[in-house]
Amino acid sequence: MATIAYLKVCFETTNFVYRNIAIIMINLHFITSRFPLRFLFLVLIYCMNFVVHAQVSMVDTVDIQTPVRNVVNQLNKRALLLFHEGKYKEYIKAMDSLEVLADQNNLKIPKIRAITQQASAYQKIGAYKKSVSRYLEVLKILETEEQMYLDRAVVLVNLSNTYNSIVDTINAKNAAQEVFALQKEKNLTALLNVSVYATLGDVALINENYTKALEIYEKGKVLGEQLGNEQAVYLSLLNMANCYLFLEMYEKAQETIAIALELATRDSSNEAIALGNLYLGKALFHVKKFVEAQAPLQKAKALAITNDYLEIKMYSHKYLAQLHEILKNYESAVKEHRAYENSREDYLSTLSSAKRFIVEKQLAESTKIIEKQSQSINQLLLYGILAVSIVTILLFVFIRKKKLIAREHKLILKDRALLLDQNHTLKQKLTELSRSRPISEADQTIFIDAEKPQKYRNSKLTIEEKRVRIHQILEYMDDKKPYLDYELKQSDMANDLSLSVHVLSEVLNDGFGKNFSNFINLYRIEEAKKLLEDPNETQLKIEAIGYQSGFSSRTSFNRAFKKYVGQTPSEYREAFDTILLQ
Repeated sequence: MATIAYLKVCFETTNFVYRNIAIIMINLHFITSRFPLRFLFLVLIYCMNFVVHAQVSMVDTVDIQTPVRNVVNQLNKRALLLFHEGKYKEYIKAMDSLEVLADQNNLKIPKIRAITQQASAYQKIGAYKKSVSRYLEVLKILETEEQMYLDRAVVLVNLSNTYNSIVDTINAKNAAQEVFALQKEKNLTALLNVSVYATLGDVALINENYTKALEIYEKGKVLGEQLGNEQAVYLSLLNMANCYLFLEMYEKAQETIAIALELATRDSSNEAIALGNLYLGKALFHVKKFVEAQAPLQKAKALAITNDYLEIKMYSHKYLAQLHEILKNYESAVKEHRAYENSREDYLSTLSSAKRFIVEKQLAESTKIIEKQSQSINQLLLYGILAVSIVTILLFVFIRKKKLIAREHKLILKDRALLLDQNHTLKQKLTELSRSRPISEADQTIFIDAEKPQKYRNSKLTIEEKRVRIHQILEYMDDKKPYLDYELKQSDMANDLSLSVHVLSEVLNDGFGKNFSNFINLYRIEEAKKLLEDPNETQLKIEAIGYQSGFSSRTSFNRAFKKYVGQTPSEYREAFDTILLQ
Protein backbone atom coordinates (compact mmCIF):
# COMPACT_ATOMS: atom_id res chain seq x y z
CA MET A 1 0.00 0.00 0.00
CA ALA A 2 2.88 2.38 0.84
CA THR A 3 4.40 1.75 -2.56
CA ILE A 4 1.11 2.68 -4.26
CA ALA A 5 0.92 5.91 -2.24
CA TYR A 6 4.46 6.91 -3.20
CA LEU A 7 3.78 6.10 -6.84
CA LYS A 8 0.69 8.29 -6.75
CA VAL A 9 2.75 11.22 -5.38
CA CYS A 10 5.45 10.64 -7.94
CA PHE A 11 3.17 10.81 -10.99
CA GLU A 12 0.52 13.31 -9.82
CA THR A 13 2.58 16.07 -8.20
CA THR A 14 4.06 18.91 -10.30
CA ASN A 15 6.64 19.68 -7.61
CA PHE A 16 10.02 18.21 -8.47
CA VAL A 17 11.22 18.08 -4.82
CA TYR A 18 8.19 16.10 -3.63
CA ARG A 19 8.50 13.76 -6.58
CA ASN A 20 12.11 12.93 -5.73
CA ILE A 21 11.21 12.39 -2.04
CA ALA A 22 8.62 9.86 -3.17
CA ILE A 23 11.22 8.05 -5.25
CA ILE A 24 13.62 7.88 -2.29
CA MET A 25 10.84 6.37 -0.15
CA ILE A 26 10.17 3.76 -2.82
CA ASN A 27 13.86 3.01 -2.86
CA LEU A 28 13.90 2.44 0.92
CA HIS A 29 10.76 0.36 0.75
CA PHE A 30 12.40 -2.08 -1.63
CA ILE A 31 15.64 -2.41 0.34
CA THR A 32 14.40 -5.64 1.87
CA SER A 33 13.08 -6.98 -1.43
CA ARG A 34 14.95 -9.07 -3.94
CA PHE A 35 17.64 -6.93 -5.58
CA PRO A 36 16.89 -7.58 -9.28
CA LEU A 37 13.22 -6.72 -8.91
CA ARG A 38 13.95 -3.64 -6.83
CA PHE A 39 16.58 -2.48 -9.30
CA LEU A 40 14.35 -2.84 -12.36
CA PHE A 41 11.45 -1.14 -10.64
CA LEU A 42 13.56 1.84 -9.56
CA VAL A 43 14.98 2.27 -13.04
CA LEU A 44 11.41 2.46 -14.36
CA ILE A 45 10.43 4.96 -11.67
CA TYR A 46 13.44 7.21 -12.34
CA CYS A 47 12.78 7.20 -16.08
CA MET A 48 9.14 8.11 -15.64
CA ASN A 49 10.12 10.80 -13.17
CA PHE A 50 12.44 12.60 -15.61
CA VAL A 51 9.85 12.33 -18.40
CA VAL A 52 7.19 13.93 -16.21
CA HIS A 53 9.63 16.55 -14.97
CA ALA A 54 10.62 17.47 -18.53
CA GLN A 55 6.96 17.80 -19.52
CA VAL A 56 6.12 19.96 -16.51
CA SER A 57 9.16 22.18 -17.13
CA MET A 58 8.13 22.63 -20.74
CA VAL A 59 4.59 23.66 -19.74
CA ASP A 60 5.88 26.09 -17.12
CA THR A 61 7.95 27.92 -19.73
CA VAL A 62 5.03 28.70 -22.01
CA ASP A 63 2.07 28.86 -19.64
CA ILE A 64 1.37 30.56 -16.35
CA GLN A 65 0.33 28.76 -13.19
CA THR A 66 -3.45 28.59 -13.00
CA PRO A 67 -4.07 31.08 -10.11
CA VAL A 68 -1.75 33.69 -11.61
CA ARG A 69 -3.18 33.09 -15.08
CA ASN A 70 -6.68 33.74 -13.75
CA VAL A 71 -5.61 37.05 -12.20
CA VAL A 72 -3.83 38.07 -15.41
CA ASN A 73 -6.88 37.19 -17.50
CA GLN A 74 -9.18 39.14 -15.18
CA LEU A 75 -6.92 42.20 -15.30
CA ASN A 76 -6.71 41.99 -19.10
CA LYS A 77 -10.47 41.62 -19.45
CA ARG A 78 -11.20 44.62 -17.21
CA ALA A 79 -8.49 46.70 -18.84
CA LEU A 80 -9.73 45.95 -22.36
CA LEU A 81 -13.16 47.26 -21.40
CA LEU A 82 -11.59 50.47 -20.06
CA PHE A 83 -9.62 50.93 -23.30
CA HIS A 84 -12.71 50.38 -25.45
CA GLU A 85 -14.60 52.97 -23.36
CA GLY A 86 -11.81 55.49 -23.85
CA LYS A 87 -10.81 55.54 -20.16
CA TYR A 88 -7.13 55.55 -20.99
CA LYS A 89 -5.78 56.86 -17.66
CA GLU A 90 -7.55 54.08 -15.76
CA TYR A 91 -6.28 51.62 -18.37
CA ILE A 92 -2.69 52.77 -17.74
CA LYS A 93 -3.12 52.05 -14.00
CA ALA A 94 -4.46 48.58 -14.81
CA MET A 95 -1.40 47.89 -16.97
CA ASP A 96 0.81 49.06 -14.09
CA SER A 97 -0.78 46.40 -11.89
CA LEU A 98 -0.31 43.76 -14.58
CA GLU A 99 3.36 44.69 -15.01
CA VAL A 100 3.97 44.42 -11.24
CA LEU A 101 2.27 41.02 -11.19
CA ALA A 102 4.40 39.86 -14.11
CA ASP A 103 7.60 41.02 -12.39
CA GLN A 104 6.67 39.26 -9.15
CA ASN A 105 6.11 35.98 -10.99
CA ASN A 106 8.95 36.39 -13.52
CA LEU A 107 6.51 36.36 -16.45
CA LYS A 108 8.17 37.99 -19.43
CA ILE A 109 5.40 37.73 -22.01
CA PRO A 110 2.65 39.35 -19.88
CA LYS A 111 5.15 42.05 -18.86
CA ILE A 112 6.06 42.80 -22.47
CA ARG A 113 2.41 43.06 -23.48
CA ALA A 114 1.50 45.19 -20.44
CA ILE A 115 4.21 47.74 -21.29
CA THR A 116 3.21 47.72 -24.97
CA GLN A 117 -0.47 48.33 -24.19
CA GLN A 118 0.42 51.05 -21.69
CA ALA A 119 2.53 52.79 -24.33
CA SER A 120 -0.47 52.69 -26.68
CA ALA A 121 -2.67 54.30 -24.01
CA TYR A 122 -0.09 57.03 -23.38
CA GLN A 123 -0.26 57.81 -27.10
CA LYS A 124 -4.05 58.13 -26.87
CA ILE A 125 -3.84 60.79 -24.13
CA GLY A 126 -1.07 62.75 -25.87
CA ALA A 127 1.79 61.67 -23.56
CA TYR A 128 4.03 60.95 -26.55
CA LYS A 129 7.39 61.04 -24.76
CA LYS A 130 6.22 58.43 -22.26
CA SER A 131 4.79 56.37 -25.11
CA VAL A 132 8.07 56.38 -27.05
CA SER A 133 10.03 55.58 -23.87
CA ARG A 134 7.88 52.55 -23.07
CA TYR A 135 8.02 51.22 -26.63
CA LEU A 136 11.83 51.51 -26.64
CA GLU A 137 11.90 49.71 -23.29
CA VAL A 138 9.94 46.80 -24.78
CA LEU A 139 12.23 46.63 -27.83
CA LYS A 140 15.24 46.39 -25.52
CA ILE A 141 13.65 43.44 -23.69
CA LEU A 142 12.77 41.75 -26.97
CA GLU A 143 16.41 41.91 -28.13
CA THR A 144 17.17 39.01 -25.77
CA GLU A 145 14.04 37.04 -26.67
CA GLU A 146 14.04 34.62 -29.58
CA GLN A 147 10.91 33.51 -31.42
CA MET A 148 9.10 36.76 -30.49
CA TYR A 149 9.54 38.47 -33.83
CA LEU A 150 5.82 39.17 -34.22
CA ASP A 151 5.77 41.04 -30.89
CA ARG A 152 8.76 43.09 -32.01
CA ALA A 153 7.06 43.93 -35.32
CA VAL A 154 3.85 45.04 -33.57
CA VAL A 155 5.81 47.27 -31.19
CA LEU A 156 7.69 48.82 -34.15
CA VAL A 157 4.40 49.57 -35.91
CA ASN A 158 3.04 51.32 -32.81
CA LEU A 159 6.31 53.16 -32.29
CA SER A 160 6.30 54.46 -35.87
CA ASN A 161 2.75 55.78 -35.36
CA THR A 162 3.87 57.56 -32.20
CA TYR A 163 6.79 59.12 -34.05
CA ASN A 164 4.27 60.41 -36.61
CA SER A 165 2.30 61.99 -33.75
CA ILE A 166 5.33 64.10 -32.81
CA VAL A 167 6.14 64.75 -36.50
CA ASP A 168 9.36 62.73 -36.34
CA THR A 169 8.80 61.35 -39.82
CA ILE A 170 12.38 60.10 -40.27
CA ASN A 171 12.23 57.75 -37.26
CA ALA A 172 8.66 56.81 -38.19
CA LYS A 173 9.77 55.79 -41.68
CA ASN A 174 12.80 53.87 -40.35
CA ALA A 175 10.68 51.90 -37.88
CA ALA A 176 8.15 51.08 -40.62
CA GLN A 177 10.90 49.89 -42.99
CA GLU A 178 12.26 47.65 -40.22
CA VAL A 179 8.83 46.00 -39.97
CA PHE A 180 8.86 45.37 -43.72
CA ALA A 181 12.26 43.67 -43.43
CA LEU A 182 11.27 41.65 -40.36
CA GLN A 183 8.05 40.45 -41.98
CA LYS A 184 9.90 39.27 -45.06
CA GLU A 185 12.83 37.67 -43.21
CA LYS A 186 10.75 35.81 -40.61
CA ASN A 187 7.74 35.17 -42.82
CA LEU A 188 5.36 36.92 -40.40
CA THR A 189 1.70 37.67 -41.10
CA ALA A 190 1.26 39.93 -44.14
CA LEU A 191 -1.33 41.91 -42.16
CA LEU A 192 1.61 43.76 -40.61
CA ASN A 193 2.31 45.33 -43.99
CA VAL A 194 -1.17 46.87 -44.01
CA SER A 195 -0.24 48.74 -40.83
CA VAL A 196 3.10 49.74 -42.33
CA TYR A 197 1.38 51.15 -45.42
CA ALA A 198 -0.86 53.19 -43.11
CA THR A 199 2.19 54.55 -41.27
CA LEU A 200 4.08 55.43 -44.45
CA GLY A 201 0.94 57.03 -45.84
CA ASP A 202 0.75 59.17 -42.70
CA VAL A 203 4.38 60.22 -43.25
CA ALA A 204 3.50 61.43 -46.75
CA LEU A 205 0.37 63.14 -45.40
CA ILE A 206 2.37 65.04 -42.77
CA ASN A 207 4.75 66.16 -45.52
CA GLU A 208 1.68 67.36 -47.50
CA ASN A 209 2.35 64.94 -50.35
CA TYR A 210 -1.30 63.91 -50.64
CA THR A 211 -1.01 62.12 -53.99
CA LYS A 212 1.80 59.89 -52.72
CA ALA A 213 -0.12 59.25 -49.47
CA LEU A 214 -3.14 58.19 -51.54
CA GLU A 215 -1.03 55.70 -53.51
CA ILE A 216 0.42 54.17 -50.33
CA TYR A 217 -2.99 53.87 -48.63
CA GLU A 218 -4.36 52.18 -51.76
CA LYS A 219 -1.61 49.55 -51.52
CA GLY A 220 -2.80 48.83 -47.99
CA LYS A 221 -6.38 48.48 -49.26
CA VAL A 222 -5.37 46.04 -52.00
CA LEU A 223 -3.37 43.94 -49.53
CA GLY A 224 -6.29 43.95 -47.09
CA GLU A 225 -8.58 42.69 -49.86
CA GLN A 226 -6.10 39.93 -50.76
CA LEU A 227 -5.99 38.83 -47.12
CA GLY A 228 -9.78 39.00 -46.80
CA ASN A 229 -9.52 41.40 -43.84
CA GLU A 230 -12.48 43.81 -44.01
CA GLN A 231 -11.25 45.87 -41.06
CA ALA A 232 -7.95 46.56 -42.84
CA VAL A 233 -9.82 47.53 -46.02
CA TYR A 234 -12.16 49.78 -44.01
CA LEU A 235 -9.34 51.73 -42.36
CA SER A 236 -7.43 52.02 -45.64
CA LEU A 237 -10.52 53.42 -47.36
CA LEU A 238 -10.91 56.02 -44.59
CA ASN A 239 -7.31 57.11 -45.07
CA MET A 240 -7.87 57.35 -48.83
CA ALA A 241 -11.01 59.42 -48.27
CA ASN A 242 -9.03 61.81 -46.09
CA CYS A 243 -6.54 62.28 -48.94
CA TYR A 244 -9.36 63.01 -51.37
CA LEU A 245 -10.63 65.69 -48.94
CA PHE A 246 -7.18 67.31 -48.86
CA LEU A 247 -7.07 67.16 -52.66
CA GLU A 248 -10.57 68.77 -52.76
CA MET A 249 -11.90 65.75 -54.68
CA TYR A 250 -15.07 65.78 -52.60
CA GLU A 251 -17.30 63.56 -54.74
CA LYS A 252 -14.57 60.90 -54.86
CA ALA A 253 -14.21 61.20 -51.08
CA GLN A 254 -17.97 60.74 -50.65
CA GLU A 255 -17.95 57.66 -52.88
CA THR A 256 -14.98 56.12 -51.01
CA ILE A 257 -16.50 56.71 -47.56
CA ALA A 258 -19.82 55.20 -48.63
CA ILE A 259 -17.99 52.00 -49.61
CA ALA A 260 -16.07 52.05 -46.31
CA LEU A 261 -19.17 52.46 -44.13
CA GLU A 262 -20.79 49.49 -45.86
CA LEU A 263 -17.82 47.39 -44.68
CA ALA A 264 -18.07 48.55 -41.04
CA THR A 265 -18.58 45.49 -38.83
CA ARG A 266 -19.23 44.88 -35.17
CA ASP A 267 -15.43 44.62 -34.80
CA SER A 268 -14.98 48.17 -36.07
CA SER A 269 -14.09 50.54 -33.24
CA ASN A 270 -16.36 53.44 -32.34
CA GLU A 271 -13.49 55.77 -33.21
CA ALA A 272 -13.23 54.40 -36.76
CA ILE A 273 -17.01 54.67 -37.26
CA ALA A 274 -17.01 58.23 -35.89
CA LEU A 275 -14.16 59.15 -38.22
CA GLY A 276 -16.00 57.68 -41.22
CA ASN A 277 -19.11 59.73 -40.44
CA LEU A 278 -17.02 62.88 -39.95
CA TYR A 279 -15.38 62.45 -43.36
CA LEU A 280 -18.75 61.76 -44.98
CA GLY A 281 -20.23 64.91 -43.41
CA LYS A 282 -17.27 67.00 -44.60
CA ALA A 283 -17.55 65.61 -48.15
CA LEU A 284 -21.31 66.30 -48.30
CA PHE A 285 -20.76 69.80 -46.93
CA HIS A 286 -18.25 70.66 -49.64
CA VAL A 287 -20.55 69.41 -52.42
CA LYS A 288 -23.27 71.66 -50.91
CA LYS A 289 -25.51 68.83 -49.71
CA PHE A 290 -26.03 70.66 -46.43
CA VAL A 291 -29.16 68.91 -45.21
CA GLU A 292 -27.69 65.46 -45.92
CA ALA A 293 -24.46 66.41 -44.15
CA GLN A 294 -26.20 66.96 -40.80
CA ALA A 295 -26.90 63.30 -39.93
CA PRO A 296 -23.32 61.92 -40.28
CA LEU A 297 -21.84 64.97 -38.54
CA GLN A 298 -24.27 64.60 -35.63
CA LYS A 299 -23.45 60.89 -35.37
CA ALA A 300 -19.71 61.62 -35.40
CA LYS A 301 -20.18 64.27 -32.72
CA ALA A 302 -22.27 61.96 -30.50
CA LEU A 303 -19.69 59.15 -30.68
CA ALA A 304 -16.83 61.61 -30.09
CA ILE A 305 -18.48 63.16 -27.02
CA THR A 306 -19.40 59.77 -25.55
CA ASN A 307 -15.90 58.35 -26.04
CA ASP A 308 -13.91 61.60 -25.71
CA TYR A 309 -12.36 61.53 -29.21
CA LEU A 310 -11.05 65.10 -29.02
CA GLU A 311 -10.02 65.60 -32.67
CA ILE A 312 -13.27 64.21 -34.09
CA LYS A 313 -15.30 66.24 -31.58
CA MET A 314 -13.50 69.45 -32.57
CA TYR A 315 -14.04 69.01 -36.32
CA SER A 316 -17.67 67.90 -35.84
CA HIS A 317 -18.47 71.08 -33.91
CA LYS A 318 -16.61 73.17 -36.48
CA TYR A 319 -18.53 71.87 -39.49
CA LEU A 320 -21.88 71.82 -37.69
CA ALA A 321 -21.41 75.47 -36.70
CA GLN A 322 -20.84 76.44 -40.35
CA LEU A 323 -23.67 74.19 -41.47
CA HIS A 324 -26.20 75.74 -39.08
CA GLU A 325 -25.11 79.21 -40.11
CA ILE A 326 -25.68 78.41 -43.80
CA LEU A 327 -29.08 76.89 -42.95
CA LYS A 328 -29.92 80.01 -40.87
CA ASN A 329 -30.14 78.09 -37.57
CA TYR A 330 -28.30 80.84 -35.74
CA GLU A 331 -28.86 79.71 -32.17
CA SER A 332 -27.52 76.26 -32.99
CA ALA A 333 -24.65 77.85 -34.89
CA VAL A 334 -23.63 79.92 -31.85
CA LYS A 335 -23.74 76.87 -29.55
CA GLU A 336 -21.72 74.74 -31.94
CA HIS A 337 -19.16 77.51 -32.41
CA ARG A 338 -18.68 77.82 -28.64
CA ALA A 339 -18.34 74.07 -28.36
CA TYR A 340 -15.78 74.15 -31.18
CA GLU A 341 -13.68 76.77 -29.41
CA ASN A 342 -13.66 74.74 -26.19
CA SER A 343 -12.93 71.40 -27.85
CA ARG A 344 -10.25 73.01 -30.02
CA GLU A 345 -8.27 74.07 -26.95
CA ASP A 346 -8.76 70.66 -25.32
CA TYR A 347 -7.48 68.87 -28.43
CA LEU A 348 -4.55 71.15 -29.21
CA SER A 349 -3.33 70.89 -25.62
CA THR A 350 -2.72 67.15 -26.14
CA LEU A 351 -0.46 67.64 -29.19
CA SER A 352 3.26 68.07 -29.46
CA SER A 353 4.35 71.56 -30.54
CA ALA A 354 5.22 70.38 -34.06
CA LYS A 355 1.97 68.49 -34.50
CA ARG A 356 0.02 71.44 -33.09
CA PHE A 357 1.56 73.76 -35.68
CA ILE A 358 0.46 71.44 -38.49
CA VAL A 359 -3.08 71.06 -37.14
CA GLU A 360 -3.51 74.80 -36.63
CA LYS A 361 -2.34 75.33 -40.19
CA GLN A 362 -4.85 72.75 -41.45
CA LEU A 363 -7.62 74.39 -39.41
CA ALA A 364 -6.80 77.78 -40.92
CA GLU A 365 -6.83 76.30 -44.43
CA SER A 366 -10.13 74.47 -43.85
CA THR A 367 -11.63 77.68 -42.48
CA LYS A 368 -10.66 79.48 -45.68
CA ILE A 369 -12.29 76.74 -47.75
CA ILE A 370 -15.47 76.90 -45.64
CA GLU A 371 -15.54 80.70 -45.87
CA LYS A 372 -15.12 80.42 -49.62
CA GLN A 373 -18.02 77.95 -49.66
CA SER A 374 -20.17 80.38 -47.65
CA GLN A 375 -19.28 83.22 -50.02
CA SER A 376 -20.39 81.20 -53.02
CA ILE A 377 -23.70 80.48 -51.28
CA ASN A 378 -24.22 84.18 -50.61
CA GLN A 379 -23.46 84.98 -54.23
CA LEU A 380 -26.15 82.53 -55.34
CA LEU A 381 -28.61 84.12 -52.95
CA LEU A 382 -27.91 87.53 -54.42
CA TYR A 383 -29.25 86.32 -57.78
CA GLY A 384 -32.45 84.95 -56.24
CA ILE A 385 -33.30 87.46 -53.53
CA LEU A 386 -33.78 91.19 -53.68
CA ALA A 387 -31.04 93.32 -52.14
CA VAL A 388 -33.48 94.79 -49.64
CA SER A 389 -34.49 91.35 -48.39
CA ILE A 390 -30.87 90.34 -47.88
CA VAL A 391 -30.11 93.51 -45.93
CA THR A 392 -33.19 92.93 -43.78
CA ILE A 393 -32.17 89.35 -42.96
CA LEU A 394 -28.59 90.31 -42.18
CA LEU A 395 -29.78 93.16 -40.00
CA PHE A 396 -32.13 90.84 -38.13
CA VAL A 397 -29.32 88.35 -37.53
CA PHE A 398 -26.96 91.08 -36.38
CA ILE A 399 -29.49 92.55 -33.95
CA ARG A 400 -30.38 89.11 -32.61
CA LYS A 401 -26.76 88.21 -32.00
CA LYS A 402 -26.08 91.61 -30.46
CA LYS A 403 -28.99 91.17 -28.04
CA LEU A 404 -27.79 87.72 -27.03
CA ILE A 405 -24.30 89.06 -26.36
CA ALA A 406 -25.67 92.07 -24.48
CA ARG A 407 -27.88 89.87 -22.30
CA GLU A 408 -25.08 87.53 -21.43
CA HIS A 409 -22.71 90.44 -20.76
CA LYS A 410 -25.24 92.07 -18.45
CA LEU A 411 -25.56 88.91 -16.39
CA ILE A 412 -21.78 88.50 -16.20
CA LEU A 413 -21.40 92.08 -14.93
CA LYS A 414 -24.01 91.41 -12.23
CA ASP A 415 -22.22 88.24 -11.16
CA ARG A 416 -18.87 90.05 -11.06
CA ALA A 417 -20.40 92.74 -8.88
CA LEU A 418 -21.62 90.07 -6.48
CA LEU A 419 -18.18 88.50 -6.22
CA LEU A 420 -16.39 91.86 -5.84
CA ASP A 421 -18.34 92.74 -2.68
CA GLN A 422 -15.94 91.65 0.10
CA ASN A 423 -18.06 93.03 2.97
CA HIS A 424 -20.78 90.37 2.86
CA THR A 425 -20.93 86.62 2.47
CA LEU A 426 -22.26 85.16 -0.76
CA LYS A 427 -25.33 83.99 1.13
CA GLN A 428 -26.04 87.55 2.28
CA LYS A 429 -25.45 88.94 -1.20
CA LEU A 430 -27.78 86.41 -2.83
CA THR A 431 -30.41 87.07 -0.16
CA GLU A 432 -30.25 90.79 -0.98
CA LEU A 433 -30.45 89.97 -4.69
CA SER A 434 -33.57 87.82 -4.25
CA ARG A 435 -35.28 90.57 -2.19
CA SER A 436 -34.51 93.19 -4.81
CA ARG A 437 -36.11 91.14 -7.58
CA PRO A 438 -39.86 91.38 -8.26
CA ILE A 439 -40.84 87.71 -7.91
CA SER A 440 -43.93 86.95 -9.95
CA GLU A 441 -45.09 84.59 -12.60
CA ALA A 442 -44.76 87.34 -15.22
CA ASP A 443 -41.27 88.49 -14.22
CA GLN A 444 -39.54 89.93 -17.28
CA THR A 445 -35.91 89.42 -16.18
CA ILE A 446 -33.41 88.58 -18.93
CA PHE A 447 -32.25 84.96 -18.86
CA ILE A 448 -29.19 83.25 -20.29
CA ASP A 449 -29.67 81.69 -23.74
CA ALA A 450 -32.80 83.83 -24.22
CA GLU A 451 -34.86 81.62 -21.87
CA LYS A 452 -38.41 82.93 -21.85
CA PRO A 453 -39.99 83.92 -18.52
CA GLN A 454 -43.35 82.71 -19.90
CA LYS A 455 -42.05 79.23 -19.11
CA TYR A 456 -43.14 79.73 -15.50
CA ARG A 457 -46.37 81.70 -16.05
CA ASN A 458 -48.48 78.65 -15.24
CA SER A 459 -46.56 78.08 -12.00
CA LYS A 460 -48.57 76.80 -9.04
CA LEU A 461 -46.08 78.25 -6.52
CA THR A 462 -47.23 81.31 -4.59
CA ILE A 463 -44.88 84.23 -3.95
CA GLU A 464 -44.58 83.21 -0.30
CA GLU A 465 -43.72 79.62 -1.27
CA LYS A 466 -40.98 80.90 -3.54
CA ARG A 467 -39.56 82.98 -0.71
CA VAL A 468 -39.48 79.88 1.49
CA ARG A 469 -37.74 77.85 -1.23
CA ILE A 470 -35.16 80.62 -1.75
CA HIS A 471 -34.31 80.57 1.95
CA GLN A 472 -34.18 76.75 1.91
CA ILE A 473 -31.75 76.75 -1.04
CA LEU A 474 -29.42 79.32 0.52
CA GLU A 475 -29.30 77.43 3.83
CA TYR A 476 -28.60 74.19 1.96
CA MET A 477 -25.75 75.75 -0.03
CA ASP A 478 -24.24 77.25 3.11
CA ASP A 479 -24.51 74.12 5.26
CA LYS A 480 -23.96 71.21 2.87
CA LYS A 481 -21.64 72.91 0.32
CA PRO A 482 -22.81 70.64 -2.52
CA TYR A 483 -20.95 72.78 -5.07
CA LEU A 484 -17.65 71.20 -3.98
CA ASP A 485 -18.75 67.99 -5.73
CA TYR A 486 -17.66 68.33 -9.37
CA GLU A 487 -20.21 65.67 -10.40
CA LEU A 488 -23.15 67.59 -8.89
CA LYS A 489 -26.23 67.56 -11.13
CA GLN A 490 -29.41 69.59 -10.90
CA SER A 491 -31.39 66.41 -10.19
CA ASP A 492 -29.08 65.61 -7.23
CA MET A 493 -29.67 69.02 -5.68
CA ALA A 494 -33.42 68.78 -6.30
CA ASN A 495 -33.55 65.38 -4.56
CA ASP A 496 -31.64 66.71 -1.55
CA LEU A 497 -34.12 69.59 -1.24
CA SER A 498 -37.16 67.33 -1.90
CA LEU A 499 -38.07 69.44 -4.91
CA SER A 500 -38.75 68.59 -8.52
CA VAL A 501 -36.14 69.66 -11.05
CA HIS A 502 -38.68 72.01 -12.62
CA VAL A 503 -39.48 73.75 -9.32
CA LEU A 504 -35.78 74.12 -8.47
CA SER A 505 -35.12 75.65 -11.90
CA GLU A 506 -38.08 78.02 -11.48
CA VAL A 507 -36.92 79.24 -8.06
CA LEU A 508 -33.33 79.78 -9.23
CA ASN A 509 -34.46 81.73 -12.31
CA ASP A 510 -37.27 83.67 -10.62
CA GLY A 511 -35.43 84.28 -7.35
CA PHE A 512 -31.89 84.96 -8.53
CA GLY A 513 -32.13 85.37 -12.31
CA LYS A 514 -29.72 82.47 -12.84
CA ASN A 515 -29.75 78.99 -14.25
CA PHE A 516 -28.40 76.04 -12.25
CA SER A 517 -24.90 76.10 -13.76
CA ASN A 518 -24.31 79.82 -13.13
CA PHE A 519 -25.74 79.62 -9.62
CA ILE A 520 -23.38 76.76 -8.65
CA ASN A 521 -20.38 78.40 -10.32
CA LEU A 522 -20.84 81.54 -8.20
CA TYR A 523 -20.22 79.44 -5.10
CA ARG A 524 -17.30 77.63 -6.69
CA ILE A 525 -15.61 80.88 -7.74
CA GLU A 526 -16.16 82.31 -4.26
CA GLU A 527 -14.50 79.21 -2.76
CA ALA A 528 -11.60 79.45 -5.23
CA LYS A 529 -11.03 83.12 -4.36
CA LYS A 530 -10.76 82.23 -0.68
CA LEU A 531 -8.13 79.59 -1.43
CA LEU A 532 -6.19 81.94 -3.73
CA GLU A 533 -6.18 84.65 -1.05
CA ASP A 534 -5.25 82.31 1.81
CA PRO A 535 -1.54 82.84 2.75
CA ASN A 536 -1.45 79.26 4.09
CA GLU A 537 -2.34 77.88 0.67
CA THR A 538 0.37 79.56 -1.43
CA GLN A 539 1.94 76.19 -2.27
CA LEU A 540 -1.36 74.87 -3.63
CA LYS A 541 -1.32 74.65 -7.44
CA ILE A 542 -4.00 76.35 -9.53
CA GLU A 543 -5.30 72.98 -10.78
CA ALA A 544 -5.63 71.70 -7.20
CA ILE A 545 -7.53 74.84 -6.18
CA GLY A 546 -9.94 74.25 -9.07
CA TYR A 547 -10.59 70.67 -8.00
CA GLN A 548 -11.05 71.65 -4.34
CA SER A 549 -13.54 74.32 -5.42
CA GLY A 550 -15.67 71.82 -7.33
CA PHE A 551 -14.46 72.21 -10.93
CA SER A 552 -13.88 69.01 -12.92
CA SER A 553 -10.88 70.27 -14.89
CA ARG A 554 -8.37 73.11 -15.05
CA THR A 555 -9.85 74.23 -18.39
CA SER A 556 -13.37 74.66 -16.99
CA PHE A 557 -11.94 76.36 -13.87
CA ASN A 558 -9.93 78.90 -15.87
CA ARG A 559 -12.83 79.60 -18.22
CA ALA A 560 -15.36 80.18 -15.41
CA PHE A 561 -12.96 82.23 -13.26
CA LYS A 562 -12.06 84.49 -16.18
CA LYS A 563 -15.74 84.93 -16.99
CA TYR A 564 -16.85 85.88 -13.47
CA VAL A 565 -13.76 87.69 -12.16
CA GLY A 566 -12.22 89.12 -15.33
CA GLN A 567 -8.84 87.56 -14.60
CA THR A 568 -7.36 84.08 -14.73
CA PRO A 569 -6.74 82.40 -11.34
CA SER A 570 -2.99 82.95 -11.73
CA GLU A 571 -3.44 86.65 -12.51
CA TYR A 572 -5.80 87.04 -9.56
CA ARG A 573 -3.32 85.39 -7.15
CA GLU A 574 -0.45 87.59 -8.40
CA ALA A 575 -2.56 90.76 -8.09
CA PHE A 576 -3.64 89.83 -4.56
CA ASP A 577 -0.06 89.07 -3.50
CA THR A 578 1.04 92.46 -4.89
CA ILE A 579 -1.62 94.25 -2.84
CA LEU A 580 -0.49 92.44 0.33
CA LEU A 581 3.14 93.44 -0.26
CA GLN A 582 2.13 97.08 -0.65
